[in-house]
Amino acid sequence: MTGYEEEMTPEILSLYNLESFKRKTLSETLETEKDISNKEILSVGSVEPRFIAVDKNDDVRVIELGPFMANEMMKDAVANAFRAYAKMFNIVRYAHVSEAWTATMNRGDDMRPPSQREDRREIVAILVSDEKGELMSVREILRDNEGKVSGLGPEEIKIDTYEKIGGRFAGLLRDEDE
Repeated sequence: MTGYEEEMTPEILSLYNLESFKRKTLSETLETEKDISNKEILSVGSVEPRFIAVDKNDDVRVIELGPFMANEMMKDAVANAFRAYAKMFNIVRYAHVSEAWTATMNRGDDMRPPSQREDRREIVAILVSDEKGELMSVREILRDNEGKVSGLGPEEIKIDTYEKIGGRFAGLLRDEDE
């Protein structure tokens, strides 16, 4: 990990026991990361964007992405770099976690990205993937009247059967042609 761990409480650091990601199904990986993210947001008020990558020998790596998520071009570069990294290090399963903006788009709405819309909401998105497909969980970040993070809302989206989900961080273990 990088300097971010100084901001994490011992409770959150203890959740980074990499053993908790070994010998897991994709569903178990999703549940483990949901638990970590919930405790992290309650402890420090945010979720550090990251990949958690598991290789064919069940070795686990945490790759923190904070400074590399500043704009769309950098996010695309991170996805491409992780795809190459996954091939180089025989990654067989990964989780991608990040905060994001979302907005409901209706027919006739302008096509501004959610980050530029007045009706946007903050979410934590967790995507877990292997060569077969992806699972996903999305929860809204809740704030109190002063704007302080008070927790995560109920799951708004839960894809708990293998799907081929779209998005720059999905399917990075599959051939690009799929």
